[in-house]
Amino acid sequence: MDEVTPFHVATEVDRELRELVVNTLESGEKAMIVLVGEFGSGKTQRLRFIAEQIDWADRFYVKVDSDDWVDVARSILGAVRSSILDRLLMKKVGEEAFSDPQRVGRDVAAELNSRGYVLFMLDEIENVLTGTRKDAAAFAKFLRELYQRLDGGKVILIACVPEAIRIIGSFLENLGARILSVGPVSPEAAVEIIRKRMAHYRIEGSSPNPYYPFTEKVVRLIAERANYNPRAMIRIARALLSHVTVGEGGKVAIDEERMLEALGAKGRRVEKAGRGRPSAPNEIVELFRSKGPFTLREAASALGVGIVEALAIMRKLEREGVVERDRSGRYVISEESPSPQSD
Repeated sequence: MDEVTPFHVATEVDRELRELVVNTLESGEKAMIVLVGEFGSGKTQRLRFIAEQIDWADRFYVKVDSDDWVDVARSILGAVRSSILDRLLMKKVGEEAFSDPQRVGRDVAAELNSRGYVLFMLDEIENVLTGTRKDAAAFAKFLRELYQRLDGGKVILIACVPEAIRIIGSFLENLGARILSVGPVSPEAAVEIIRKRMAHYRIEGSSPNPYYPFTEKVVRLIAERANYNPRAMIRIARALLSHVTVGEGGKVAIDEERMLEALGAKGRRVEKAGRGRPSAPNEIVELFRSKGPFTLREAASALGVGIVEALAIMRKLEREGVVERDRSGRYVISEESPSPQSD
């Protein structure tokens, strides 16, 4: 995996995060730090960036990509038990060994306490928190047991979207967690992010223009169109590359007017014809008809997307009143929601 340091633009959040982590480790204390931001705000990149900066500590990264606690427990234990023998033994362990969150917390704490300085990172915890209440509760019990048993010189660094904080925020604060918000970047930082990306992949000396194959005006409009969300900016920049003209020798001709026109077209909102309440996607309707209340993971499978993308889709449907959650935390289609129209 490529380093992120060469094209990462450090902000005040990065500086505050690094200071917290370094001070905690060097003082022999422990801490739990939570990065909170919307999808695409750069949380994962910041985890990778701080891990590259604190290369003198043992670093463990876990992407929580399931809404099932047992799956999450396996991933966490698999990350901290890095030897081949340990991983082979884990495959033979029954599910009951992972179902007890407090036992998992004790086991993980023992592994981390056997080391010196440790940075333990948990990314996208919203996935397990937005599953069933049972899975969310199990994850919370694990986190409490882990943190209470950790020795000094250890930092738990968590990244999540605001939805996760609405679910578990008070619990984290009771554990003494420090919560840092990752918001949209400033216009200046946005321009620098795209400039660094272009410089990282551009052949050295190919152009004196630091924004090549864009111009600064184009870059600023990209950032504006993306609402200063880093992931959205990169996505728009990549799409815009398809609008440039490649001449002899592979040289890209910068047509600022054409790029600005393309961005203008992409920036206009297209209103859907007709009015009325939105309907659920056909895949979700069929899932509900065949199974009844369903989990986020089942929705992701039905839609053919990842857990994170499925979460964004389901949250949108919830806001529109198309789906809702029952008492178990599973999704159901609202009785007032109309069925999809046939083509």
